[in-house]
Amino acid sequence: MRIEDNKYARNAFYFNLCVVCDRNARAIQYEPVVQKLSHTLRDLEMESSFLSTQQENPIARARLTNFLNTVMTDLNKNKVCKLTDGTISLYLKVIELRKDPPTVKDWDVPVLTKPYRKIPHEKWDLTTQKYSNIYAPTTKIHQLYANRPLQDQCINCIKIKGEEKPIWGDVFRFLCRFNHCNTVKQVCCIVNPATLRFNERKLIQWACLEGFLQRVHKYPVSVCEGTSQSWNGTHCMDEICLALNMSYGKLNDKFEHDPTVSMICK
Repeated sequence: MRIEDNKYARNAFYFNLCVVCDRNARAIQYEPVVQKLSHTLRDLEMESSFLSTQQENPIARARLTNFLNTVMTDLNKNKVCKLTDGTISLYLKVIELRKDPPTVKDWDVPVLTKPYRKIPHEKWDLTTQKYSNIYAPTTKIHQLYANRPLQDQCINCIKIKGEEKPIWGDVFRFLCRFNHCNTVKQVCCIVNPATLRFNERKLIQWACLEGFLQRVHKYPVSVCEGTSQSWNGTHCMDEICLALNMSYGKLNDKFEHDPTVSMICK
């Protein structure tokens, strides 16, 4: 940083402030700290020659050393630092900068462009094909087994208005029916949620948001040469449906009756 003034030998005073981090560390979150502390030191220099008299003034040198040691210790330990010295009050905080969220694809959040009752069944988009989806429990599912507050939260979210609350054992068994093979429709045929007094769509939505269920996608792989590049195991069914403007059910039937195409579920 440069401070211009005729009182300095070369009409300007220069100083540099930085933080030393591990070479693999993400240091961008320290930039506001360095900037704020630099401006404070600049103001102190302009008011009382705090930096330029370090060699001649042992008291100023001790204050600066104490400042920097406090900043380093507190930021490493607590990610926050409060400096108070006479009339100086400085608050520093390291704000964690998270990574950018993943890009949302078109097939991740499909929307209806007209009332769904006016759309022929064969032209339903991905939003209305939820019963063809496949879900699987995550490793967090065991937390639901003994966590009563989570169970109550789930039941209050999925209960059907005007009816008694569902029994938690029925809800938990329904969740455990999901695997990499069964669709929502197949699970509902095995365990009828309507007779158990809960809304299966709300349950799946709640479980996905809380991390107890995860979506399992199908990826078609063709063993024949000359087929579409989308059928190479890297494009999911939702993506292909959107690209071909074809319903999930029709595309799934096409692949099921094609002996040259295999499905990878992951």
